[in-house]
This record gives sequence, C-alpha cells and structure tokens, in this order.
Amino acid sequence: MNRHELLDRLTCRIGGMAAGEKKFFAKSISKESLKNVIESIEMKLPEFVGEGVYKVQGKTEESEIQGDFMVYQWLGDDYPTLIYHHGNNEQPFNFGKTAKNTFRDIIKNRKDQLGTNVILLRAPFHDQGLKEYTVKITEGRNFIAMLAFSAVLTDHLVKALKEKTGKPVAVAGFSLGGWVTNLHKAYFDEADLYIPMAAGALLGEIFLTSRYQALAGQPALDDPEELRRILNFQEDFLVKPQENLYPLLGKYDQIIEYDVQKSSYPECTINVAEKGHVTAATDGDLLYAHLQKSLDQMEIQKEAS
Repeated sequence: MNRHELLDRLTCRIGGMAAGEKKFFAKSISKESLKNVIESIEMKLPEFVGEGVYKVQGKTEESEIQGDFMVYQWLGDDYPTLIYHHGNNEQPFNFGKTAKNTFRDIIKNRKDQLGTNVILLRAPFHDQGLKEYTVKITEGRNFIAMLAFSAVLTDHLVKALKEKTGKPVAVAGFSLGGWVTNLHKAYFDEADLYIPMAAGALLGEIFLTSRYQALAGQPALDDPEELRRILNFQEDFLVKPQENLYPLLGKYDQIIEYDVQKSSYPECTINVAEKGHVTAATDGDLLYAHLQKSLDQMEIQKEAS
C-alpha cells in the first residue's frame, strides 16, 4: 500500500467515525432516481450582467431548493467560458487558506492564464457549515436534489452563455463537481467540452464498493441494488459521444476507484494520475495542467470546425 492509498483509507475511516449517525442515506435512500429528479426540477436563471454572486431558486416535486453561481471572471462576450463545480463539502466561495476549496487551488491564482470567462457554481447546502450539511445528506432525497439542481443549473448557464456570447462553453469539476459534469453530459450534452476529474458514471459504487462505504448509512448498505438504481447513470452516459470528454482519474484513488469508473470512458483517453483521491484534490498544479490541456483541445476543435 502506498501513501496515496493509505491517506484515502485513513480519511474514509476517520470520516466514517466522525459522521456517526449522520452518514449519507442514514435516514433514507430516495424514491426517485437522479434522472427523474433532473427532469422534474423547475428553475429560472437570473440575468447576470457582470462579476458577482447570483442566487438561484429551484423547485423539485417535494421541496424548494437554492444554489448559487459566481461570475468570477468576465473578460467579455467575445471569449469562451469555463463553468467549474466544486467537490463534496467544499466552501467554493471561501478563498481563505484554511478553507477546503479546489477552485482556489486550481484556478483562482491562474485565472489570467486561462483566457476564458470563469463561472463558479455552489451546490445547495454548501453555503452552510459542516454540521448543517451532514444533517441534510442523511436523507437521500436531499442528496439527489443537490446533484440534480447543479446539473440543471449548469444547463441553464450553458444555454444562456451560448445565446449571450456564441462562444464555446466548457464544464469541469472535481469529485462531486465531476459527477455533476458527467450528469450534464448524460442528460443535456449541450456544452462544447467536458472535463470531469475524479468522477465517472457509477456513482452508487463509491458508497458500496469503495473505502467511502464507511460513510454510507445502513439503509444504503441494506439495499445496494436500489441505491444503484437511483445513483448510477452509466447506461445513459454511454450513449453520448465522447470525443469532447477529457476525464482524469487517480490510479490509487480509493474512493473514485480507477478499475470501477474507467468503464465510463470506453471511447476517450483517460488521464491517469499517479495519485489517490486526497493527494489529487490537493495538487492544484496537476489539476490545472489537465484543465488547461483540455481547454486547449476546445480551441483545436473550434479551429477545425
């Protein structure tokens, strides 16, 4: 076992112990699948006219839900746009040194090098503290709604940007953000480029077969096939063309397992990093290099067309 694997395993073990009774799906799984909730969400995108934070209200069949997006850099209507989604339990709008924030580590200090407009999403329940968030995710319907909301918000932004600028739009994210990226690909496929990092299309497996099982509640563990039914979306994902898909997976990742999730990408080249989940998440240079290389491909595609 190398240090990458060891750190992931320790993180999951400690996380499971700390969560106690407040684990994912500890109270319930969900009646509705990701696909069904994505199709049912109602949302109206506010008009965005410049840099700043914009709140977005959404409505599922069961409840109202809120998320946000930040126009972090706006170079103008003549530029392509990158939409970035953060990881699980991050504080995406908190750029302090101690905050858990992959956007800060990957993009914030390099935004001038990207040559794109940059929009940062914040998923529902991520404007609160850890205590409030862990209460929410004990109910599967909240976890499903959170993911579905972010996928639908991404789609509203992609459509609005294409109408506003007529320029290419890329969607990217790490871990939770990578799952949202792939959900948008599976159910909308409107972006020009997809850059999922540490994600695939077999979301249920991280709670059932990976070391992250330590953070799964008993209802999920007792009914694995139902959890797979509501979370896995590989069947819908694989019918979409993959030539604009640039995934990154960690070879030693004990949460987003390479041997499990690589099956989501049969028609594209996977960037396999010599990392685990934690060591990839904290390597801003690695993730930025992948992001920038992928964005360069968008420029090549644009010129070819």
